[in-house]
Amino acid sequence: MKAKISVLFVMLTYLMGAQFNNTYDINGNNDYLFPQFVIPTSDLGSASVSWAVDAPSWPRTDYFILTKHDATGNVIFNERFNPINTPNDGFTHVKALLEADDKGILIAGYYFDASNFATMPFLMKVDANGVYQWTKIYYVSSDMYIGYQFDKLSICRVEDDPDETYFIVTSAQSDARPVNDAAICVTKVKADGSMIWNKKYYDTNLFGNPYGVVRDCPGDIAFSKDHKMYMITGWRQQWVWFQEDRIFFFGIDKDGNALTPYKSLDVPGYPFGEDMIYDPNTKNWAVTYTHGNTNYSGNPLVASGIGLVVVDAGLNVVLDKFYWDDKATENYGVSISLCDNGDYVIGSFMYEEGGSPIRRNPALLKVDNMGNPFWLHRYNVKDDAIFGHHCMSHNPNTGIEEYVLIAEQNNDMRVIRTDIGGDVCGVRDYIPNVLDVFPKEEWFKYDFKDNGDYKEYDPKIWDIAVNYRKCFGSGSSYRSAEVTGIENISADSESLDVYPSTLSKTNALLSVNNNSGETLNLLVTDVTGKEVLRESTIAEGKGNVLLNKNANLSEGVYMVKFYSNDGSFSTTKKVIIGN
Repeated sequence: MKAKISVLFVMLTYLMGAQFNNTYDINGNNDYLFPQFVIPTSDLGSASVSWAVDAPSWPRTDYFILTKHDATGNVIFNERFNPINTPNDGFTHVKALLEADDKGILIAGYYFDASNFATMPFLMKVDANGVYQWTKIYYVSSDMYIGYQFDKLSICRVEDDPDETYFIVTSAQSDARPVNDAAICVTKVKADGSMIWNKKYYDTNLFGNPYGVVRDCPGDIAFSKDHKMYMITGWRQQWVWFQEDRIFFFGIDKDGNALTPYKSLDVPGYPFGEDMIYDPNTKNWAVTYTHGNTNYSGNPLVASGIGLVVVDAGLNVVLDKFYWDDKATENYGVSISLCDNGDYVIGSFMYEEGGSPIRRNPALLKVDNMGNPFWLHRYNVKDDAIFGHHCMSHNPNTGIEEYVLIAEQNNDMRVIRTDIGGDVCGVRDYIPNVLDVFPKEEWFKYDFKDNGDYKEYDPKIWDIAVNYRKCFGSGSSYRSAEVTGIENISADSESLDVYPSTLSKTNALLSVNNNSGETLNLLVTDVTGKEVLRESTIAEGKGNVLLNKNANLSEGVYMVKFYSNDGSFSTTKKVIIGN
C-alpha cells in the first residue's frame, strides 16, 4: 500500500505539471543542515548540495549531502560524504556545484585540515547517478579565516579552453600581508581534477593603500564569450578607523592574466551571495547582492535591500538598483538567473514581518534587464527557512521556463519548483519598491602570484533513504502533510528483491524475486539516460533477466527500473557492470 500511495502522488504531480513545494528529511537526524546550492541537470531535474554539522557535539564533524531530484520532486539519489579523519577534519561550507561535460556532477567546498588548522578548497566528482569518482584537495592556503563570509567559493567551466578545464575561485591568505589580509585565489584544474596552476590576486600597493586590513571574499565568476573574459565579483572587507563592506570586480583570461584593474563600489554590502550572470543580450555582467544601507528605503524598520548592479567590460556601472518590501525587515539578494527572454530572476530570503520567533522565507524577484520589477513572490513555509540558491530549469512536458529554490526548514531541506510566473503552493505576492543607487567607485592595482599543490583523497560515503512532506494550501494558510518518499519504496525488500548489484559483462544475469503481486515491466538506462533494454514480462515470483541480451553492455553503472502498467508500483535499482 505504501508503494501505491507514493507512486499515485508522483503520477498526479506529473500530470499537474512540474511545480512542487516539498520538505525532505535528507539527513535522517537532527544535525544542523545548511542547503547551499542547486543546479539544473541536463535531464531537467536538479542537483543540490547541503552542508551539515553534527553539533552541538564536540569535537564536531562537518560533512555534506548530495541530493538529486527529477523534475517532479522524486529523489533520484541522496548520499552523505564524511571526511576520513572524523571527527577532526571536515568538509565545510560546501557551496558550489557544476554539471561536467559527461553529465557527472562536480562538488566544490573547503576541507578543514585540523593538523595544520587551515582550510583548503576541494573538488569532488560523482557520475550522473551519484557514483563516486574522485576527490582532490588543493593546498593553496596556510591559514583559516573564521567566519562564513570567508568560506564562499565558485566554480565555472573554462569555456574558451580547447580541453575540458575548470576554474575554482576561493579565499586564501594574502602573501602581501598574510597575518591580516585575504586574497582571491583561482585554481585551474583539468577534467580529472589535477591542478594546472593556482594564482592569488591581492593589493600589492601596501604604502599607497590607506586601509589597514583588506579581505576579499569571492562571490562568483562568469565568462563572456564576447569579451573573452572571466569576471570575478565578491565582498570586500576593509578597515580604516572602522569597517567598510563593499563589492568588487576584476577580470581575467583563461590563463589567469588580469585583464582589468580592480574596482570596488561603495555600496555597504553584506557577505551573503554576490551572485553573477553574464548577459549576452546587453554584453554586460549583472550581480545581485545584499545592500546594507538602512536609509534608502525611508523605513527605519527595513535594515537591508536586494541589490542589483550591472557593469560593462570596462567595469563602468550601467545601473545599480535597491529593492525592498516594507513588510520585511531584511531583504537579501543571494542569487540571479538569466531567463529565456532576457529578464532576470533574483533569489532572496526575507525576514517575516512581526511575530516571534522571526521567520525567514525564500523569495523570488523578477526584473527586466534595466532593473524594472515585474513581481516579488515570497514562499511562506511557516518554520524557519533560509534561502540557499536557485536555478532556472524547464518543464519536461511543455518546455516552458521554471525556477528551482532550496532552503533549510527545521534541519530539513525544502525544495520549491515554481512555474514561469513564480507560482507554486504556499506563494504570497508582495509589492517591490525600487530605488536607483549611485555608488562611489574606487580603483586599485592588483597583482597575482603562482602558488599551490594538490593531493588525492577518498571520503566515506553512504546512501540515505528520504521521507518528504508536501505543501497544500497557499499564502498564510500553508500547511504540509507527510508523504512517503520514492526512496523508501526501493528499500522495500518484501515487494521486490533484486541481486546481485555487481555483474560481469559476459554473464550479466540479474536475479529477481517479484513479490509485488503484479507482472512488471523493466527498463534499463545508462548514466546518460539512454535506454539499453526494455522488458515487459517480469512475472510474479522468482526469475532471471539477462541484461546484455540485446546490447553489448560496456563497463559502468546502469539504472534498472521495475514498474507496473497501471502505475501502482515503481522502483529503481542501481547495477554495476564490471569485467
